[in-house]
Formats: sequence, structure tokens, C-alpha cells
Amino acid sequence: MDDKYSQLLSAYQMTGTAKVKGTVEFLENLVENKVKFIVFCHHYEVMDGIEDAIVKKKIPYIRIDGQVEATKRYDAVKKFQTDPNILVGILSLTASS
Repeated sequence: MDDKYSQLLSAYQMTGTAKVKGTVEFLENLVENKVKFIVFCHHYEVMDGIEDAIVKKKIPYIRIDGQVEATKRYDAVKKFQTDPNILVGILSLTASS
């Protein structure tokens, strides 16, 4: 039973990772058009892939995931809301709910 469960989790994770390239291409289009947006992610691998692409393009952003302290989350949200240069918010579904 545990083997099937771990295989299922692995497949679920791979589906998220497989979407990174297409998602990044779509997000780059939004940035080029100066659209401010938030992308919600479930997997750290997906968040990391999106973040890597954003950093390579030198696009200002915020990231909120389970590693960000609660007090710093508020600061990041405030920064996203008030700084017109920060177009991208990368948020974990669980950390931002």
C-alpha cells in the first residue's frame, strides 16, 4: 500500500513540474505587458522553477511559502500592494490561505 501511495505522490509531483515551462512562458508574457499578478503554487519545485525564471529576467517579485515567517509575510504583501515595480507574487497555496 505504501508503495502505491508513494508512486501516486511522485506522479502528482511530476505533473506540477511538467507545467513549469509553459507557465513561465505565460507569466513572461504578462510581465512584458506590465500586468501585476499573483501565481499560486502547490509544489515547491514549481515555485522554485517560476522563481528561477523571474530572477534570471531580473523581474522584481515577492515569494510567500512555508519558509517565510508570518511577520515577513505581511511585509511582503504590503510591498506587493504598494510597489508598482513588483509585478509578480509567487505564493504557496497553503502558506497564503
